[in-house]
Parts: sequence; C-alpha cells; structure tokens
Amino acid sequence: GYVLNGTIVLILITCLVASLVTEVAGKKLVISQAEITPTRSDLLERILLPIENYLGLEYLVDFAFSLKRPGSKTPLYALQVIESGDQGEEDRGLSDHLMDKVIQHGNELHQYIVPVTRTDINKSTGIIHSVQEENITEVVIPWQEKVHLTERLFGTDLEMLLNYTEKTVWISRLIHPVSTFKRIVVLYSTNAEYEPGFALWVRKTDLLAHQFNARINFYGPMAGFEKISELLAEESQQIVAHTTIDSWNDYSKLSTLLTKEDLIIAVTARRGTLSYLSYMDTMSQLLYRFFRQNSFVLLYPEQNPTETMATAIRPDEIDITAIQENLGKVRKRVSGILTGKR
Repeated sequence: GYVLNGTIVLILITCLVASLVTEVAGKKLVISQAEITPTRSDLLERILLPIENYLGLEYLVDFAFSLKRPGSKTPLYALQVIESGDQGEEDRGLSDHLMDKVIQHGNELHQYIVPVTRTDINKSTGIIHSVQEENITEVVIPWQEKVHLTERLFGTDLEMLLNYTEKTVWISRLIHPVSTFKRIVVLYSTNAEYEPGFALWVRKTDLLAHQFNARINFYGPMAGFEKISELLAEESQQIVAHTTIDSWNDYSKLSTLLTKEDLIIAVTARRGTLSYLSYMDTMSQLLYRFFRQNSFVLLYPEQNPTETMATAIRPDEIDITAIQENLGKVRKRVSGILTGKR
C-alpha cells in the first residue's frame, strides 16, 4: 500500500514539474526564434470602436482617432451590437442615438466613421464576429469598473474577446480630455519585446505622444527599452525617457509622481504568451487602486500562444507563482491518497 501510494505521489509531482519545465522551455525557444525574426509590420490599420452608453464616450472616440496614422484614409469602424431578443430591441433606440452622437462628433473633427450594426447573442460575440468580418487590427473598448454576477460565472466581454481574437486591444479609462495629456507613462514587462505586436504598440505609443504633443516615459526592463530605442531611433521626434523597473511593486510607487496630465499605458499580455505574468490577471484592479485619479489604458498587444517545446532551462527562470498555484491541488490529492480517500 505505501509503495503504491508513494508511486502515485511521485507521478503527481513529476507531472507538475514537467508541465512547468515545458512551459518555461517553450518560452525560451520562441524567444530565441524571435531574436532572428523581424517583428510584425503595422501597415494594415483598421480600428474598431464598439459603442456603449459610456460616460466618457467622446474621450474614447478622440482616443481612437488619435491611434490613426497621419494622412490615413482608413475610417474608424463604430460598432453597435443589438442583442437578440426583446431586450435587445428595447435597447436599439439608445444604441441608435449613441451612434448618431459618435458620427456627429467625427464630422466635427473631419473624420470619417463607418457605422457597423449587427444583431448577435451578446456584445462579446458581436465584437468578435465584427473583428473577423471587417478585418480589424485594433479594438478600442471602455474599461469596466464593475463586473456583474453573470460575467463572473460565464466570463466578461473582455475575456471572450481576448480568448477568441489575437488582435491589439486598448481598454481605456479616460477621465480627462486627450488634449490635456502632457506625458505618456508606459509600463511594460519582461519579454514584451518578443511579442508579435511589439512594434505596433511602440509606434502607436509614439504616435499618441505626437498627437498629444506629449513626452514619453517608459518604465520596464532595460532589455525591452533597447529594442524600443531601436524602433524609435529613425522615426520619433518626441522626448523619450526611461526608468528601469523589474517589479510591479516598483510600478505602484509611481502614483505619488503622477498628475492628471499623465496618461498611463500598461502593456499586459494574454495567458500562455511570452510576456505573461500572473499579476496581469489583476492588472485592471491594480491600476484602479494605485492610479484612480489618472486616465489609464490597459493594452493587450497582438499576441500568439507560446509553442511549448523542451530545451534546457536554468533554475532562476522558473516562475515560483506557477508552482504555488498547483501545490494546493497536489496537497489535497496526496492527503486523499494517504487517508484512503479517492
């Protein structure tokens, strides 16, 4: 009995360590390939703005327009999703009113907007289908402060969007007009420079600084800033500064150094990608806790899932958080085995 139980425990621990090693090894392999592969170009530009009854809707529209390259004739795609059913039909009137308001605001700015209306089972699937059908490259959506019970059970619109598309997503909490921003503070993490969407978000950040006539402060590892500098060396005319930060604990200290004229852009990542870290799951709440008085944008760059493949790794590359997340499961299973429970 003890030999059998010990064998089962050994198998459980082996599976835990093997999955962790495989994940880290896969990241190393993709990074080595990314070092010799040029980052994806951002020649194509089609921006989608789902329309909602959002307090800062005009600020959101202005931000979306600011993401367009100067001289670009590509319109902004404004989407209204009518949920199927009686409630959706009741909401159509408000949705039409919001669309008219957005189009009028675009006309005032001499910007062309293509209205897109579709009926779907919910907002998230409507956005996902529109991204596919309109060949969208970037999505701009408002930040949600409150999450309803049904969303906690079945997932939020954002989670659906991130799971079923790999496009760049800008989640924006804009409480000040974009014209008031004098500095853009960009927070990025380790390995951000190896993601497929890296070049696009760096150039778009520089573009925003140009549109706002603002300077840029990058906060993150030096390795990432070296790649950022290479991209901006021949293109940017903005004032760029950098502070080396390797931990989120350091990011939180910035709250005392910022003013309402600062726009924070936090570059995060989807699960399973090279630059993903466990704290990113709560990044939205962290931003709200530390930077509540600021406008901020949570940025999910275009990213592809990491391909896992074995290769040699060093002990210091292992993320202890991943181990901690699974130890509880192993502890319960082992306890059940030793007490005779299955």
